[in-house]
Order: sequence, then structure tokens, then C-alpha cells
Amino acid sequence: MSAIRIVTGKEGIPLMIRDTEPFFTERWSDAETGFEYVDEYYLVFDFREGLFVEIVQRLIGGGEFSWEVPLDQIGEEALMKLKESGRLERIRAKVKEIMQRLTENLDELFFDLKAGE
Repeated sequence: MSAIRIVTGKEGIPLMIRDTEPFFTERWSDAETGFEYVDEYYLVFDFREGLFVEIVQRLIGGGEFSWEVPLDQIGEEALMKLKESGRLERIRAKVKEIMQRLTENLDELFFDLKAGE
């Protein structure tokens, strides 16, 4: 079972929830160059940009590159692995928990301000 990491801003406000382990790993070779690569797929929820997949591509022997794609742009095999992994449900539950906590904090702040009038 993969853990998730919560990335916060300077004020401690959650910005992003990210898988710490890939839900899908793919190894492949480029026929033209002969280079071998490993692609790792991580599920990410960004509170500003929504849900996406970060793909980290590593060149065997050195080098790394990453990019982000929406869920509808990953391949069928990767999508099936994501569904089987339970990561969507785990990230959803964590987003819900954080939003409830933020809402409770706002309610407390609002009532404290009202009491001070």
C-alpha cells in the first residue's frame, strides 16, 4: 500500500496531495537510439489544478525528466493499473478530510469574529 504526501505552503495550507510510490511502472527501449527508459506514474491532486498524473521518465544510466498529464491522456494499461491500485479512492478520502478540516477552521474563525463584535 502506497503512502501519500501532503505538500503545504508557507502558511501550512495544503497545496497538493501526491503519491510517494508509482501506481504503474513501464520499462521500454528506443529502437532508434538504443536507450532504455523507465516511466513511473504518480497520482497527484493539486488544490488549484485538480487531479492529474505525473510521469517521471528515467534514462537507464542517468538523467530524469517529468511532465504532467490529465487522466484521459494516459494509456489503457496505466489507467487499469490506477483503477486496480485504489489510489483514486485514497486521494479522494484525503482531499475530503482536508476540506472538512479547513471548513471547520473557517467556521471557528467566523464564530470567533462574530463573538468579538
